[in-house]
Amino acid sequence: MKIKYFVIFVIILFSVYPTPKIIAVLPGDANGDGKVDGPDYVIWLNHYNQSATGAANGDFDGNGFVDGQDYVIWLNNYGSTDPANKTPTPTKPTGNQPYRAFSADSYWNTPFPPNAPIDPNNTKYIADSQNSSHTQNFLQFTAAPGTGQAFGQPIYWAKASDKLYSITDGSRNVSVHIPANARPATGSDGQITIYDQSTDQVVGMSGASYNSSSDSWTVGGSIDRYILSSNGLDTKASGSNDSRNTGHRGTTSAVRAVRIDEVQNGVINHRLACFWWATGVQTVNHYWPMVGDEGAKGGIVPEGIVIRIKPSINLASKGLSKPALVIAKALQDYGCLITDNSGSGNRLKLEINEAEWQKIGLTYNALSPLPWSDWEFVKGGYQP
Repeated sequence: MKIKYFVIFVIILFSVYPTPKIIAVLPGDANGDGKVDGPDYVIWLNHYNQSATGAANGDFDGNGFVDGQDYVIWLNNYGSTDPANKTPTPTKPTGNQPYRAFSADSYWNTPFPPNAPIDPNNTKYIADSQNSSHTQNFLQFTAAPGTGQAFGQPIYWAKASDKLYSITDGSRNVSVHIPANARPATGSDGQITIYDQSTDQVVGMSGASYNSSSDSWTVGGSIDRYILSSNGLDTKASGSNDSRNTGHRGTTSAVRAVRIDEVQNGVINHRLACFWWATGVQTVNHYWPMVGDEGAKGGIVPEGIVIRIKPSINLASKGLSKPALVIAKALQDYGCLITDNSGSGNRLKLEINEAEWQKIGLTYNALSPLPWSDWEFVKGGYQP
């Protein structure tokens, strides 16, 4: 009799209070969308080290506390989908998620599977990174608080109402809106990135300078321009779907630096670009998706290869700061493409915004708990 009344009670309860969408169907699925992916990780991260109950709060094991064990559950189920949603349609980030350039199925926006093939020269390349005469035993940040800002990446977001400038590097001519307050980095590279959504492009310049007297921009280095609605591959690269995509040997400015808004929002959902102490052409000149390289620079790691944090590494157990954990998660899921020489250590560039980075507590050595033995090189040219 008690069972009968209980069943009736449950039926009434679910009639009055329908099951909310946030109830997870899969282990690790915090937002109940039928797939275990990046947004679920963000939910876990936002509740990490807090008392919270239920998968909707990142408490996947149901013990009332969000901790590393919940992360392991998410990681072990990453990429899983509910049988009713086997082929989820990728969509652009919405709501409070940071803007992401290029189509959802772009190479830049596609994470590597845990079983991605490892490069046959992985051991040699990792040993090169562990050589203390080349770099420190971790990936450093360029333009972190308290360090030089001259070689960070200034990033600006143009509006349709901003002035439209015509710029050229001698071989490429681009018209792009540039905000009045935009200025290039003060270092010798003179780099700057402009997102101009009104013209559907992201434009990068090196050797850039602005003349306030003539209100004009000149480029002493090079321009790269990639169409935001395209797949972000250089027109010379196999698989490119837009002939206007060109520049920087196949690397778009959209991945060249970690943006402050991405880390503030708790997710970087695309591949990044890394600067190596010295690249080389001993094994191959460069790998797809790059279409060129800087030639022999004294190193052995070729440009275009991707290094990532091993999928087996439990990031939650490493004692990383919150901003470092966000960046490390991207480096584990997407990795970073070796695209340039740094001249000093292996580095990941930050958007220039020292005050905001300091406010959220990021330091230049924030990834030091992840030595190079925690990393691996994905097979050169691999397409996920």
